[in-house]
Amino acid sequence: MTGEQDALEAGRGRAALDVLVQLVGRFGNLALGVVATVVLVQALGIEGNGQWATILAVATLVGVAGEFGLEPSAVRLAAQEREDEARWITALLLVRCAIALPASLLAAAICFAVSTDGTMALAGALVSGTILAGAPMSLRTIFQLRVRNDVPIVVMTVNSVAWLAAIVLLAVLDGGLVAFAASFLAIQVATTGLMVVLALRELDLQGGELVARARRLVRIGFVVGIGTALTTAYAKIDQVMVLEIAGERDAGLYGSAYILLDRLQFIPSAVMTTAFPLLAAAWPGDRPRIHGLAQRILELLLLASAPILAFTVVAPEQVVRALFGAEFQDAGAALPILMGAYVLVAFGYLMGFMAIVVDAQRIFVRIALAGLLFNVVANLLVIPDHGYVGAAWTTLATEVLVCGLAARATLVGRVGMRPALVPLLRIAAAAAVMGVAVAAAERAGAPLAVLVITAALSYPAAVLALRAVPRSDVTRAVGAVRGRLGG
Repeated sequence: MTGEQDALEAGRGRAALDVLVQLVGRFGNLALGVVATVVLVQALGIEGNGQWATILAVATLVGVAGEFGLEPSAVRLAAQEREDEARWITALLLVRCAIALPASLLAAAICFAVSTDGTMALAGALVSGTILAGAPMSLRTIFQLRVRNDVPIVVMTVNSVAWLAAIVLLAVLDGGLVAFAASFLAIQVATTGLMVVLALRELDLQGGELVARARRLVRIGFVVGIGTALTTAYAKIDQVMVLEIAGERDAGLYGSAYILLDRLQFIPSAVMTTAFPLLAAAWPGDRPRIHGLAQRILELLLLASAPILAFTVVAPEQVVRALFGAEFQDAGAALPILMGAYVLVAFGYLMGFMAIVVDAQRIFVRIALAGLLFNVVANLLVIPDHGYVGAAWTTLATEVLVCGLAARATLVGRVGMRPALVPLLRIAAAAAVMGVAVAAAERAGAPLAVLVITAALSYPAAVLALRAVPRSDVTRAVGAVRGRLGG
């Protein structure tokens, strides 16, 4: 089988294995990220963490706009035109690098405008440089197309280990905000270089109609990029608004709770990284396959997100205390609300990528714009009186609005699919059973470690007892793992 055929001919077992490899790898990176975040938050304090979270929110927002929706657009085109895969990747790299420089400058300017002091402004400029440094990371699409997402996971792990080491060292040396920002930029430069080396070993870049391909990428990606930027805007603007309206303490509490929602997005990201090329290759000629894939994706996303919501409803303060210390305990009031939003965010990954597959980007842009306007207006109304908790409720309400409209426009409107509800209800019931078990342990005075063990034992048992996952799926995934280990 050639590399150009891999994504199209990957069976369910191989796709399941690719998702599993990503989940394991990303979970390891999540663990490293949680440790890094805890050390960083404690080193910076509430006010410093509020500044850092705001800088990251700005850089993320502008960075997404700078990506311009090009990567998913290139994956879609390369999956549908496999013979020109190398040319599409080359065009992607050139356009991404051209856009990244002005995007970095814009992010630095915004950070300067919202900074509360010179130190924050300098740190913002350094973090903004990661937008330019990360542009060649777009070469990871080579591995996405070939269902070889283990390679980007390795690069991600190198980044996580290096960042954790830098944070620990700077915390010991009592480094400030600028030192952390400089290390963040240096590590991004190094890991981007690693990705470039690995990608060029897999595929030789090729010219040929690059200008025409770049224009087509920009034409498609422009709409995708606007939608993605608007989505990121309503997800990140609240952090800036909390800082400006409620102050650094509320921003620090909100940022510490929100960072968990941010980190946990590795799960839907892993699922869609594997599924997106398969969906793109099947559209529009194989609608039954599209329906089957979308249903499985919905089930998998709920299977992963529902127990997280259930656990944080029961023990939010314990989670926050264990991660960030007693100083941040008040952030527990926002955590279960944000985890409710996380379930919808996970579904939103499918809706967003499906909009690209079925060429419904313009509809998605209108939905994202409605979400941004709703988010800003609602935050202006609730943050003055309710602070960071009000911002959390606004995030949840925004996700309800956006996810509902997006599902109606893509899955129902374009794909003609009505998801089967019974499997989804079984998964929700399994998460509820787990929540009851954890609540009983919590009322008995069990520490967090015991609560985690209770959840880890009760949830799989409930899933199997309620038949929330088909046995055929479990058998297929196990077979794929054995095949990889044996091969």
